[in-house]
Amino acid sequence: MRIPLISTCSNPTSAPPQKNSPGRLDYLQAHYNVISCEQLDHWLQGKATLPSRPAIITFDDGYSDNLLNAFPVLQARNLSAIIFLTTGFIGTRQPFYWDSVAYCFHHTRRDHADLPLLGERHWADAASRDKVMLAWVEALKKSPRNAKARPD
Repeated sequence: MRIPLISTCSNPTSAPPQKNSPGRLDYLQAHYNVISCEQLDHWLQGKATLPSRPAIITFDDGYSDNLLNAFPVLQARNLSAIIFLTTGFIGTRQPFYWDSVAYCFHHTRRDHADLPLLGERHWADAASRDKVMLAWVEALKKSPRNAKARPD
């Protein structure tokens, strides 16, 4: 059985919840049966069956907007979700590397950069700049963990 994972992550950089998120949830609720982590666990252990067209809603990284914006919308629709917390960042002020990358790209006046793992890249507008940024984040994802660390 295939269970769709409905993730809030449309790209690998942080973004506030999209304005159409309630509409997405309404569509999801009309066309699928959203299941909880507990229901999935019971099914995996052979202790229960799943409804037709099951789906799971996930949130990555545990940003505060998950609680402030998403939770009330989910609660109003009686939907459950799974939040994958990055526990190594709890209690710190250290940003995720993709947030640092996004901040730098969105605040630069440059139109090119020599990027580790990608080499020289150029962009002419916001769309092509974002394409370069996303390509670099994807390359960083595949690199060893210490390559993402901030230099001292």
